[in-house]
Amino acid sequence: MADSRRRVLGALALYGCAGASVANQPPQPSIPSVFAIDSALNRLATVALWPHFDPRTAPIAYYDGERTVLFRHPRPPVGFVAVAGTPNVAMKVGRDTSVTSNSSIVLDGVRTATVVLAPDRRSTADESASTAIHELFHVYERANHPAWIANEADLFTYAFDDAAALALRREETASLRAALGAASDDMATCWSGAFLDERRARFARLGAAAAAYERGSELNEGLAQYVERRSIGRAPALPVQDYPSERVRDRVYASGEA
Repeated sequence: MADSRRRVLGALALYGCAGASVANQPPQPSIPSVFAIDSALNRLATVALWPHFDPRTAPIAYYDGERTVLFRHPRPPVGFVAVAGTPNVAMKVGRDTSVTSNSSIVLDGVRTATVVLAPDRRSTADESASTAIHELFHVYERANHPAWIANEADLFTYAFDDAAALALRREETASLRAALGAASDDMATCWSGAFLDERRARFARLGAAAAAYERGSELNEGLAQYVERRSIGRAPALPVQDYPSERVRDRVYASGEA
């Protein structure tokens, strides 16, 4: 009997401790709605991000796990219904079949950015808005700089296993990091020159197709990442150890931004 009583008291004590632990946890941040995200986008867009680029001038579709919400589209497709009291916003229950990822698409003849939000997302409204700005920059690029893109097929013939080219790439990354962190314009110029020399030597070794792939991808994705991170005040960053040899596509985001 005494043993049973001790077990019950012990269980109650553990329950009390667990309950206190849950009660003392800080409240979880609320998940920002698409309207909060687009409001943040309008605020972030007041910063000069890139010449002639204004993310508020192009349409964007968000899918939040329950509905597709379309902002600033001149003629929302069939299935979208205007949101009362909110100009230039239309909504469709569920995911529109054309909205599959963070990207840009042609929706009813109009180039439109798309953002798919994770239901359990932990990003702030500003962070999600910066992602939207990235995709809206692609809309701007396709309209104004259609040559700022790479041929993805060139990645299949890229010489990932060229050790000498990889060594030059490591030196290139180190020089670019030094230029970004330079304490003076003279030092930034010096390290930038070293970066360019190393890049020229590496591209000469890799060949025209690989060089065109990197430059096109840096213009396409690297600039979009630069604009995205600039909108929330984040400086370019390159990892100290660079990227693994085969992760060329991942690297162009960072090298292009830098």
